[in-house]
Amino acid sequence: MITGSRDSLIPAGLVQEFYDAVIGPKQLTVIDAEHHSLYMPGRGFEESMEASTRWFATHLMPEAAPATAG
Repeated sequence: MITGSRDSLIPAGLVQEFYDAVIGPKQLTVIDAEHHSLYMPGRGFEESMEASTRWFATHLMPEAAPATAG
């Protein structure tokens, strides 16, 4: 789940409730951005896409995921 820390549409507490209710592989990524900024280049989009790509690669295509130390 990806959210903006300055999201005025979906309160942080509600995001946390949704996240806590999810079963299965999950990750909460909070980006310093507003709600719609996550879809705008230069205002959170790049971080959002990087987090999305990393999650999908790890959970849907494990052989494509970047190697992690440890």
